[in-house]
Amino acid sequence: MNTISINRKPRSRLIALLGTLTTLLLATPLAAQTKAEEDASWRTGLEEDGVKFDLNYRSEDLAAISGADSKDLIHSGQIALITDFDMEKLVGWQGAKLRASLAYRDGDNINDESGVSALFGPQEIFGRGHYLRLTQFWLDQSLANGKVALRIGRLAPGEDFQATECSFNNLSFCANQAGNFVADYWYNWPISQWGVAAQVNLGGDKYVKAGAYQVNPRNLRGDFLVVLSPKGGTGVLTPFEFGWTPTSASGLIGEYKIGGWYSSADRKDVYYDIDGNPASVTGQPFGERSGAWGAFFSAVRQITRGDGTSPKSGLRAIVKGSIADVQTSRVDRTLVGTLVYTGPFKGRPADDIGLGIAFNHLNDRIARYRAESLALGEDSLLPGGTERTIEAYYSFQFGKHLMVRPDVQWIHSPGGIDQRDDVLIVGSRIVVSL
Repeated sequence: MNTISINRKPRSRLIALLGTLTTLLLATPLAAQTKAEEDASWRTGLEEDGVKFDLNYRSEDLAAISGADSKDLIHSGQIALITDFDMEKLVGWQGAKLRASLAYRDGDNINDESGVSALFGPQEIFGRGHYLRLTQFWLDQSLANGKVALRIGRLAPGEDFQATECSFNNLSFCANQAGNFVADYWYNWPISQWGVAAQVNLGGDKYVKAGAYQVNPRNLRGDFLVVLSPKGGTGVLTPFEFGWTPTSASGLIGEYKIGGWYSSADRKDVYYDIDGNPASVTGQPFGERSGAWGAFFSAVRQITRGDGTSPKSGLRAIVKGSIADVQTSRVDRTLVGTLVYTGPFKGRPADDIGLGIAFNHLNDRIARYRAESLALGEDSLLPGGTERTIEAYYSFQFGKHLMVRPDVQWIHSPGGIDQRDDVLIVGSRIVVSL
């Protein structure tokens, strides 16, 4: 009988064991901690003085029980320390806030280890290597009586543009989309880039925002200090966004964004060679394109108010989509829709139920290149089209410090290739926060 087994790589097995032991040791006392004990925490004084921090470990442990090459349980995780400094409280610097964060990722990628081969990885926490990284180091400055906000330093563009929540495991649903499929020049967490972003409030509930970030492949290296040097830049990423954040008379929250981006960094064409001919026919290297672009939208709407214990109580819907230029992008369009209900049952006000569906499209020019290569008798992946992913979860929140989220994913046509078997994945996300 086939059973789920734990990945037998020594490093993965050790990491999974340590993660499990940490969770077991911390879960019971943290879940049992009373509100009075939390309020009496020693860091309350620090927060009053202007220093607030969050130390957390996130573990995503998944197994592909059908349709993949392996049923091993694959662990991926991250420990992160985020510290916020209210500079007005600390030194009297009016309207200024500083953030510094460190992150370290561990574990393996089920997409590769189990042969899932999806366009978007089932474990959003995996990626960018096992290195300690300075993920954020930026200064926020409020100007003109709050009408203008300026952010400068080491930034991740996904924090500032098309930013949405990341409650699902599959990368299709998680946060900003551009950094998930044009990731060679748009770097999301845990990578940071030197940059600046400015937001101008247009009055009421509308704003416009723009940014400029250095595109530098050195940021992907694992050298903690070397990556901080601006040396090696290849271009500038310039995203922009218009936003509207209305609240209805009944208190229902809305958040609507539309925007786009341009990167001046050179990028490989996905079909034509250096002479402008089909690379599948000539066998020559792919040509260089000057620049790349894309556009996005997102819409978040609170549908019901729930019991009102938090701003997110009740049912909310998120719809978002992105497109990228077909000359250089492997994935040229995505469309995602999710429903999340917070506080689904009496006595469980912080629990969540989530359901999402995503459509990720493989660039037709890549499919054309593959089809031509196969017709010429060359080795190539099969042509592809749209990959479809459905994910559902239930999130148990135990106090402020422990969250356990069982999860199931179904991926149809992994990699956009219809000939591949559908993949069924089960697992969980566990977050311990201190």
